[in-house]
Amino acid sequence: AAGLSLAFAALARAVGGGGGRGGAHMPLVDELPFVTYTARLADSRPEYVSPQIERLLELTAERAFAVGDFWTPRLHPLDRERVLRHWRAWCADPAAKPFRRTYRLLTESGRVVWVDDVTILLRSTRRRRTFRRHLLDVTEQHDLEDQLREAQKHEALGRVAGAVAHDFNNLLTVIAGYAQRLRSRLPEPAEADDAVAIAAAAERGTALVRQLLSYARPRPSDLRVIDLNALVADFAPMVRQVIGEDVELVL
Repeated sequence: AAGLSLAFAALARAVGGGGGRGGAHMPLVDELPFVTYTARLADSRPEYVSPQIERLLELTAERAFAVGDFWTPRLHPLDRERVLRHWRAWCADPAAKPFRRTYRLLTESGRVVWVDDVTILLRSTRRRRTFRRHLLDVTEQHDLEDQLREAQKHEALGRVAGAVAHDFNNLLTVIAGYAQRLRSRLPEPAEADDAVAIAAAAERGTALVRQLLSYARPRPSDLRVIDLNALVADFAPMVRQVIGEDVELVL
């Protein structure tokens, strides 16, 4: 963005002169890949608007002249206060340096576009001051940056999930081991069934851990056939404890 700003500023000075709705250098500006318009600093009424404005804002140059200040009403509500604050500060001393900002504008149809704005003062007299604004559409670049940030966020979440899953898997291994030892030492079948239920729950937890790890480290899915009857039967002891003796569970 800084490089573009410097390029815009240099170009603006190079084509500087040329007031009104035309100017000796305006044909050159009309061929550039960004919107250029010249306006009065007092009320932002345009004096020249390049044809690229129709591609950016879905607004013809003729319509822009008729509207007057077409820029301010099209500032995105979330950016308006910030941009106007900096704009008013720049207008108080416009000769110091170019106005440079990145923000959102709304097109005629309400679509949101991101733009890099570089604005310079063209001339300054007691009666009249004029500025030239260059607007480059950076919507695609901004969208790609958003996608990159989202991917980095998912990658960070994946690393956290992997770390948690690894530690949890270690705990489940200990629980399953103790459940097996407990089962071999319990003489009563009912008590042994409790140990079996603990081991089964640990095994299901281990399966959930594998799913977390697959999210943390994506790899081809492990497709396999599952016996639903056996899976439901594994849950039966736990379900019976939850529902109590007044309800009979029949499988």
